[in-house]
Amino acid sequence: MRFVALGFIDQVKWANMLDGGEPALVQEIQTYDESLIADGYFVGGETLVPSSRSITVHGGRKPSTTDGPFAETKEQLGGIIFLEARDQKHAAQLMSQHPSIRGGASWEIRPVTQLYLS
Repeated sequence: MRFVALGFIDQVKWANMLDGGEPALVQEIQTYDESLIADGYFVGGETLVPSSRSITVHGGRKPSTTDGPFAETKEQLGGIIFLEARDQKHAAQLMSQHPSIRGGASWEIRPVTQLYLS
């Protein structure tokens, strides 16, 4: 089964970590992601730039856009990983071992359904 893992982070804390505050943890994250690839669980994924560089498209009668994140929260979506796992419990187990957890990240695991476009 395929799952998406949505990684949520405190962007200030994460930026400090990436700017040299936690080089060992950053290396451990890279190593863990490489092990997911080697074991055939990692289907794809990307890290996102900070939400301050995003725009949000709002729905309604007349769609509009605004700069920055729509949600006013400390944690923002920081990245996504597509996983191939036996079931959701297995996907959660894989992500619970992700070193970013120790850096304050949280991962939302959702099953993926195939979108067919003609």
